[in-house]
Amino acid sequence: MVRCSYVVVLIACGLFWMFYVPFPPEYDYPIILKVAYSAIEIAKTVAAIHCAFGGSFADPFSIGDKYHPEILSGLTVSRTEIGGVEVALYKPIGFGEKHLGPAMIYLHGGGFTIGSINTHAGSSMAIAKRTGMLVIVPEYRLAPKHVFPAAFDDALAVTKGLLLASESYGVDAKKVVLAGDSAGGNLAAAVALSLGKEETPNPLCMINLIYPTLQIVNFRLPSYLQNPNGPMLDTWFITSFILNYIGYGQNLELAPLLLKNAHMENYTQTAILDRIDEKRVPARYKSRKYLEKFEIVPEEGYETLRENLKKIQDIATDTRLSVLAADDASLSLLPKTHILTCEYDPLRDDGVILHERMQRLGLNSSFTNWEFGVHGIFSTYGSFSYDKLDSAVNEMLDVVAMTAQNC
Repeated sequence: MVRCSYVVVLIACGLFWMFYVPFPPEYDYPIILKVAYSAIEIAKTVAAIHCAFGGSFADPFSIGDKYHPEILSGLTVSRTEIGGVEVALYKPIGFGEKHLGPAMIYLHGGGFTIGSINTHAGSSMAIAKRTGMLVIVPEYRLAPKHVFPAAFDDALAVTKGLLLASESYGVDAKKVVLAGDSAGGNLAAAVALSLGKEETPNPLCMINLIYPTLQIVNFRLPSYLQNPNGPMLDTWFITSFILNYIGYGQNLELAPLLLKNAHMENYTQTAILDRIDEKRVPARYKSRKYLEKFEIVPEEGYETLRENLKKIQDIATDTRLSVLAADDASLSLLPKTHILTCEYDPLRDDGVILHERMQRLGLNSSFTNWEFGVHGIFSTYGSFSYDKLDSAVNEMLDVVAMTAQNC
């Protein structure tokens, strides 16, 4: 039995050595955080192999869906439906008893394909405890079973449902914040844009976007070319998620073509391309070395793309998915916006461009780029102890809570 345990430990050590994630030397992440990122690398490799044999890309990541961490003191946790969508309610004890309070709808990340209430429960509870807000986390539908715009539709339904029935949850409808990380940040921005088109002024107090993906038009922005290998979120992973979400999960041979922007060839609406052009990224973000991947594209990839080019372009420029494709008049309908990005993240420049465009329009937008950050790190808040992260997140959440109280 002891000998068997040693073998298991040696195999585990070997796997983590093989899949060790190299971080920039100035990063002082605790070892448990580095191990977590290495475990994700293993899951990504298993997912790629699983796909090659006809399985679902999401299957190897579903383990985390089954576990909900211990409930933090001072909170109650319950499940209900809002707008026909299952949600978790993380409620500070006493919330809404004396007066209506602020709420945050938090849309989890996971590339529209993985993730759940449970995978983000640790950070969701920590947000509720820090801010004193009611935190609502929707279990929105995921690809590849439910393709675009299913996730958007669910996020919109929950948001509208809460705004219409806010008092029944002890919530002041004027104090609703929409937030999300990664794909969840995409959904938060897209829902806010949609609500702004329906109602002026925008009914939301603010949106808080955490390293959001905001477009699938231009995969050759500086941050994509500087960070093709992650950590955690590499560019193949991004395009695989996107292909699953837009209904091409069985055509992952398209991934390297998307990274070459081949899906936008011969696209005639140059105004949309201009809104997401590299020129909108300030020079200070272009100084690091470009490390572009060069992948061989199988001929069947070109054939699939040629057959589906118009459909893919229509989805790619739909503002329910590519918020940055929206014109200036539409962006002006957004509420107060805070954008957080991470320096070593392929998605960094999506957030940079949104902030730069909003600033140019004189809109209420604030921006932070974590020099110490990599994609996914926010989700470890409340689960792992890392002083630099805790301090930065607490500062951001304090601003969000104060903004919500003053709406």
